[in-house]
Amino acid sequence: MEQFVASLPDEKKPIAQQLVATMKEMMGQSFDFKSMKCSEWKGYRFIPFFQAETARRAFENYEFEENTILLASYPKTGTNWTAEVIRQILYGDNERFSALSKALPPPLTALEIWRPEKLDLLEHIPLPRRVLLTHLPEELVNYEKLKKKNGKVVVLVRNPKDQAVSWFHFTKNRHFDGLRDEISSDWNQFLSDYVQGKHPMITKPGQWYPDFLLGWNKHKDEDNILFLVFEDMKRDPQKEIRRLANFLEVELNNERVSSIAQSTSFDSMKKAADAGAVDSAQVHKSLNMMRKGQVGSWKDSFTVAQSELMDSIIEKKLGDTDINFTYVL
Repeated sequence: MEQFVASLPDEKKPIAQQLVATMKEMMGQSFDFKSMKCSEWKGYRFIPFFQAETARRAFENYEFEENTILLASYPKTGTNWTAEVIRQILYGDNERFSALSKALPPPLTALEIWRPEKLDLLEHIPLPRRVLLTHLPEELVNYEKLKKKNGKVVVLVRNPKDQAVSWFHFTKNRHFDGLRDEISSDWNQFLSDYVQGKHPMITKPGQWYPDFLLGWNKHKDEDNILFLVFEDMKRDPQKEIRRLANFLEVELNNERVSSIAQSTSFDSMKKAADAGAVDSAQVHKSLNMMRKGQVGSWKDSFTVAQSELMDSIIEKKLGDTDINFTYVL
């Protein structure tokens, strides 16, 4: 992270240093997560550290750079995995850009995370192409502004049963201590509340994951939108890496495709996170970002009745779309 701070103009370094300090404090054991509260914008409730004011500023004031890539995902659908694949597609063959992209503080490139002032840093990232992340619903992203700058959006899709289980385990982390009254640690209660849209996941009351997909699905036939499926990435990573690279208009030879597939496999990324090999890996380890990364592990948690209930809810929400899920490989 210090490498990124050093690359900034002097007048921008203080806010970047504050961001780095906050990240280091959060990775320690003394940070008071219980004091963090939800915020709200346009009826959407934001989980702590995801800030409504930052999202508003991004929508109203942030100017996307030409050819920006936006990775739009709901939590626990493969965000960090896909972000690393994109990073390696863009910068894996350039030692300097690769090192710098690894050194970026993870909250910096997420549109809605941390304080609004951080948005002023984005234009100073010394990389040839901007990659931004967001968990925001389509309504809260200034998509038309992005489109005018020839931006591209990668939307992640993962089956909702595995996503729910992954979200359940993730919320057990101390980073959710301020939400214990809203997000249950009991699986049965957790799932019941979740599918009723009671979790403040940058959603309106009554909304959850399928509503996020519905928003972005309005643009599914546009040339600058790619829906990338978690299970397809697991089934045939090299095929999906080529598809993603083609969408991003980056040429990759077979050797690089194979190398990216190997270095972004779950085992490889888990080892990097456990070792804290780079700054972003240290954050992923601290936040327990990587648990299993499997397809079908939902069967260890769902009862038959719970599985049938989710099938029914998904059919009601998405039955009129062409969005389909793969629940086992």
